Amino acid sequence: MRAASREASTASAVSWPWLAVLLAAGLAVRLAGLTERGLWLDEWVSLQVAARPLADIAAGRVFDNHTPPLYYLLLHLWLAVAPHTVAGLRALSVIADLGCLALLARAVGSWFGRREGLLAGAAYALSPFAVRLSQEGRMYTLLMLLVVLAGVLAVEVETRPQRRWPAVALAGVAAAALYTHYYAALSLLALHLVMAWRLRRAPRRRRRWWWAMCAAALLFLPWLPKVVELMASGGQYFRGAGLLEIPHALLRFTVGYSRLPVTVAAKLHLWATVLAHLPLLVALVLASGTALMLGAWRVVGGSAVRPPAASPAGPPPAGPSPAAAPRRAAVAAPLVLALAALPPLVALAVSAAVPSLDERYLAVSFPFFLVLLVLGLTARGLRPLRTATAAVLCALWLAGIAAQVAEPAAGATPWRPATSELRRAASPGARIVVSPATYARLVRWTVGERFEVERAADLPAPDLGGDLRETWLLEVAYLGHDRGRLERRGWRATLRWQRADGNGIRLYRLAPAGSPPSPSREETRPAAQAAGAAASGRR
Repeated sequence: MRAASREASTASAVSWPWLAVLLAAGLAVRLAGLTERGLWLDEWVSLQVAARPLADIAAGRVFDNHTPPLYYLLLHLWLAVAPHTVAGLRALSVIADLGCLALLARAVGSWFGRREGLLAGAAYALSPFAVRLSQEGRMYTLLMLLVVLAGVLAVEVETRPQRRWPAVALAGVAAAALYTHYYAALSLLALHLVMAWRLRRAPRRRRRWWWAMCAAALLFLPWLPKVVELMASGGQYFRGAGLLEIPHALLRFTVGYSRLPVTVAAKLHLWATVLAHLPLLVALVLASGTALMLGAWRVVGGSAVRPPAASPAGPPPAGPSPAAAPRRAAVAAPLVLALAALPPLVALAVSAAVPSLDERYLAVSFPFFLVLLVLGLTARGLRPLRTATAAVLCALWLAGIAAQVAEPAAGATPWRPATSELRRAASPGARIVVSPATYARLVRWTVGERFEVERAADLPAPDLGGDLRETWLLEVAYLGHDRGRLERRGWRATLRWQRADGNGIRLYRLAPAGSPPSPSREETRPAAQAAGAAASGRR
């Protein structure tokens, strides 16, 4: 009986050779440009938190409680054996993402058919959004892996009532997801609403489901005071985009970050940017919206459930294999729809009171967004519409992954070029002031002991008879607002270098307002060389 059940559960799953091809393709595009981008603020936070003792991380005695501690605990253990480099930091995300790819392809194949599993695996393997997240030293790929695993176990709880291990495993996975990111709670809410309704007339399975959910909640209870403290803090003021985050998430889910990259000009002139790229955005919304609606209609209408294939003449096969696949599809289909749609909607409502909405956080819905797209594109009927939609989506998808491989740093705030320019232009021992103050520790960690780094807000008025060290201002263009304050204190800021990618960075040379402009180290070299040559000629 057990062998027959295992055969039923894997009959339609993606085969291991095909899975190896998907994993090889996924690994290749994730390793391409893995270290092209320098560390950004959140990755630096990952390193700093993971460097603390395990007890401090687990107890929340660190400076980043915007995310729970599980990823940092794993990163602490990972960096005990991996090199402390950009590649070493991001390799953990790559491993988690490949695990999510394998699990998603196998699960979708066993739920809806081998064709759907292969398409979902291929879409995820070549997803520019998933590739970008896998190239960041953050917890988002681990979060997607755990949420997909929770969905798989939820299906097992209903379809294998004779076994207890799916409920036990679900309790542990759900708790692990909650300890990875707070948005996992939205996915678990979606799971619970669907499963509580489906199991309302199955007492034994309902008890097991409620036991698993309550056990997960109890395991998360020690961290609950941190959640209350975070909610009371008013959220993240810079996450106040509201409704605009939903179409922005749709854009990034489809084309990633290297197509239509974020720039300071795009943030300051949003509607002008939208109008400039209106044809592309309209094509994206229409194609994605059509595929999602077809997928949702397939789920609601029940056509995601395939009837069992007709048996050949002879006795029926032993075990539950004839009806196993349709039963799993009947359970999985509403779960996929709820896991794709409910987290963004609930997050949007919560963010109206406590700003906390970001397209990276919505990664909890991304794997199921892909599955809905696949279900829509493989639905029956409306073949011309499905063909046109698939053509547009494939073109956008391939353009996105090509741009991601060719320009993996596009749209990222240019920290590495900025610090390289700083090392080139500033003299050793120069004073570097940073605006906003949040980034001062990142700059200090990046440039090492070569310069003295401090917050721009702490820089006093110039003292012509005192400290006249070479002084520079490194300002994040979209977020920094200290240059005006420094000029009112008596400093003159001369722009030396700027880049507009991401939040943008500007590098200014500071000097007292009444003094002549001070040349940078690079500007003094030609004059010194010319003077040396003239002296040699006179000799």
